[in-house]
Amino acid sequence: MSYVEKVVCDGCLSKDGSQTEAAETLSLGERSWDLCSEHSARFSAYLVDALGAGVPDDSTGAEPVVAVPAPVVPEPDAQADTPPAVEAEEPSPDPDLADYCERITDSRKARKGKPLDVRSQAAQAQWSRHRDRLAALPDKERDDYVKWCATEGRDASLTASHVEFRGFMWSNFPHMARAYADAMKGKAPQQGQTAPVETEARPLTDRERNRAVREWARANGYDVPARGRIPMTVSHAYRLAQVGRESGTEESHTAA
Repeated sequence: MSYVEKVVCDGCLSKDGSQTEAAETLSLGERSWDLCSEHSARFSAYLVDALGAGVPDDSTGAEPVVAVPAPVVPEPDAQADTPPAVEAEEPSPDPDLADYCERITDSRKARKGKPLDVRSQAAQAQWSRHRDRLAALPDKERDDYVKWCATEGRDASLTASHVEFRGFMWSNFPHMARAYADAMKGKAPQQGQTAPVETEARPLTDRERNRAVREWARANGYDVPARGRIPMTVSHAYRLAQVGRESGTEESHTAA
């Protein structure tokens, strides 16, 4: 008679002492356990949860299953087909306005002396007033202004140049500057009145005027050369004397 050794499940034997026949052997290192089909499936699930699926047994010939991630399809960009917005270029300011804002400061009381912003309405309004004044200059002031620009190296067509000319006159020859301002105010007749028609004498040539200036300068103690350019201070003093004589408020303008 032959005896067949029965291998029982270590899991069942440990649980309730039952001798369920083992179907598989679980080995870890030097230790091994005989397990029935139920305990083999249960402990395999524990190990898979804890350690992952692991490497399949090559003896089974089964190919490993590799999880291939699904390709990521990018969502359509709503702005992809939209052409980039083209920023509108800001128009360049008037060259005369740009020059004015670089050379002239703000005249408003609250911001007096501060730089002007060429894009601001305040700067454009201030420039417009001075530009209109330059366009309406009386002949006498225009002649003096053009000569001053030639002497000082200024462009007589620029509004800022005339503002600087007026500033020079107010600082050095306030009576003449006042005469310019009064002439501007009285140039246009009031409403309902007709401008008087005046007959003007023939204007002096440059040579005649220079001769008259030199004669007046010598008579009033100024030192002027017989030829060449007459100093600007002498020319302005002569004009100031002429304005005073014409207005009946002639003052002494002798050299100091």
